[in-house]
Amino acid sequence: GSAAAVRDILPAVTAAVLVLLALLTATGAFYPAIDAIAGEKERGTIETLLIAPCPMLDVVTGKFLAVFAVTLATLAANAISIVLTSTVLGRFLPGGFASGLRAGDLAACGLLTLIAYAGLAAVASALCLTVTAAAKSAKEAQNTLTPVVMLIAALAGVALVPGVEGRLWLPAVPFAGHVAVAKSMLSTFGGWGHGSQTVDGAAPQFTLELPVAL
Repeated sequence: GSAAAVRDILPAVTAAVLVLLALLTATGAFYPAIDAIAGEKERGTIETLLIAPCPMLDVVTGKFLAVFAVTLATLAANAISIVLTSTVLGRFLPGGFASGLRAGDLAACGLLTLIAYAGLAAVASALCLTVTAAAKSAKEAQNTLTPVVMLIAALAGVALVPGVEGRLWLPAVPFAGHVAVAKSMLSTFGGWGHGSQTVDGAAPQFTLELPVAL
């Protein structure tokens, strides 16, 4: 019926949302990374910072943590927005669609998905800071980071290519590995992952694939 039709398109919709969330999270590191180094060069404050009596490691760590914190805030805001939107849209879905879904499973999968995307935020923050370190101005840094964001979107989309889910190299690909973890979580929760229906009609048992996203 209509509930089955919704379940048929759910994998594609969920995958698209995961890629969008990955791109929005990476974009959250865009402007903070530009201001962290290139912005200080433009303002002429980078020299004062570099001669400060503190180890260079502390300076680098502080810059990273600042960008990472903003990126995490972006992730949290986007995740809340997606959850609220899904809640509203869920009221218009067929009644049988949510049968068998448990709030505990949803909370666990949501938490593990956020953990995977927190790793994605860390990688994006470090990448954006590294790329903008050589820029002499904010405009130059922005021009340099734009292709990087496009590359991140392409890498995140790799996890959605049919046939790559079981590849051993997928977890080693930045951003693609994080999306693969989230997709595996949500597919297992939603019942459209790997699984088999039991003979007695009981709920199907699903195996969860957890690639290590670096």
